[in-house]
Amino acid sequence: MKRYPSPFEAASVIIRSSLPTVVTEGADDYTAYRTIEENLTDIGVSLLPLTGKNAVLETWRFLPDNCRHKALFIVDKDLWIYTSVPMEIQNEPRILTTHGYSIENDLLQDGELENIMTIAERAKFQNELDLICKAHSIEVRKIREGAEGILATHVNRVIEEEGALWKEDDVCDMTANELRIDYQNMVRGKTIFELLLRQLSAPKRRSKYSRNSLMEIGAVRGGQKISELEKQIRDLFS
Repeated sequence: MKRYPSPFEAASVIIRSSLPTVVTEGADDYTAYRTIEENLTDIGVSLLPLTGKNAVLETWRFLPDNCRHKALFIVDKDLWIYTSVPMEIQNEPRILTTHGYSIENDLLQDGELENIMTIAERAKFQNELDLICKAHSIEVRKIREGAEGILATHVNRVIEEEGALWKEDDVCDMTANELRIDYQNMVRGKTIFELLLRQLSAPKRRSKYSRNSLMEIGAVRGGQKISELEKQIRDLFS
């Protein structure tokens, strides 16, 4: 099992390195950011994956002020998309966030991944998405009220145990509608990928996809969101 640097170790690497470094949340995201790294070889950008958002932000805090120009930090918005990005982060130009909930959300849109599905598969996807938005509306309301909300329950369980995990009376219709209207940004990206894969890796489907293959498609298509992120990185290191 690969060991990733601690925030203190990552800060030490940046201090010693002569390369511009982009610190990311984890190896799973490398599929997305690899294309950016390849497109920025002319300025020698190096990716440094860690183990989540907290590790990325702790590395930034460990880094001395006079070394912060040597690195950029990319984190998912995650729950901030339901509340707001903290002012500490908003005011730091070298910390970049995804446009949607996570990098998966941005790749979903850049890669137009829903177009891979057939008409019948899209109809099933949309029906199951309605259930997810209802279930998640309960958790998002908790988050906005300052309580803990659980969004990581696998979609298979949410869909197959409908009525056992959540009750219709608990659904916040206003929040469910908000999520449904802007689901590509506001519904947890890994959850949307799970919904996609229920269709795109179904047993009787001739061509099957994986999470990594979907992320790769989204990354290599050079869509607006990844292109904008690449430009931000280039501009900040220029």
